[in-house]
Amino acid sequence: MNNLSNILDIKEFKKELNLEKDYFVTILTHYLKTPIRAQITALELLLNDKFGTLQKEQKTILNHLISSNQHIWNMAENILTKYQSDDEKILIKKKNCDIKKILNDVLDKLKFIICQNQQIIVLKAGFLPLNIEIDEQEISKVFSNLILNALDHSKKNSEITISLTNKGNFIEVEIQDTGFGIDKKILKNIFKKNLYDNRKYRKIGSGLGLYVCKKIIEAHNGEIYIKKTDKSGTNIVFTLPFVSTKNYFNTSL
Repeated sequence: MNNLSNILDIKEFKKELNLEKDYFVTILTHYLKTPIRAQITALELLLNDKFGTLQKEQKTILNHLISSNQHIWNMAENILTKYQSDDEKILIKKKNCDIKKILNDVLDKLKFIICQNQQIIVLKAGFLPLNIEIDEQEISKVFSNLILNALDHSKKNSEITISLTNKGNFIEVEIQDTGFGIDKKILKNIFKKNLYDNRKYRKIGSGLGLYVCKKIIEAHNGEIYIKKTDKSGTNIVFTLPFVSTKNYFNTSL
């Protein structure tokens, strides 16, 4: 009887713990993301001279503030997705989208970071729309994470090349940076959560970001992998199938 009672107590404890986690996620969503979005919007209004003309030095400071807020927003998104995937399911709400437009919208949000780093984005995607059934918000997270990683790990005045290719049954996206490559010791576990202490590169959260990308792409029945990495940079690829699938994909952690 004692053993049965202990098992029931453990189950009740886990249930309460999950409720606490859900509450935390709700609080994080409302009290962190909402003011960050408001700050970015207000700063962009100032930057675009909606309240009077600003000097060049003032706009430079605003660009830095927008970039910082965008990083915080991205980390909040990663934390939220990580908690969702810990429940072994990411809910995917698919609709017909132009993936090129999604990518361009992400690049527009990151334009101040790109400008600040004096980097150039080379986009190879053709001229026609590239429509596919995907979750627009989740794929935006993937683009944001991978592009930020590429920017963070590449030198100033460098090029980041993004290629979108229709492969018939799926769309292939390849992001190529000009960074220092990935340490071979961590390469095989690069998409696992809590991967490594990244402080020696003075970066925060890149391991969690790649973990989140993997879960989102897998939820779309796609693949993500490192195509090449060496001292000249890293090429990361993900695929998204055209074939319609269920609205969610269960994935064991």
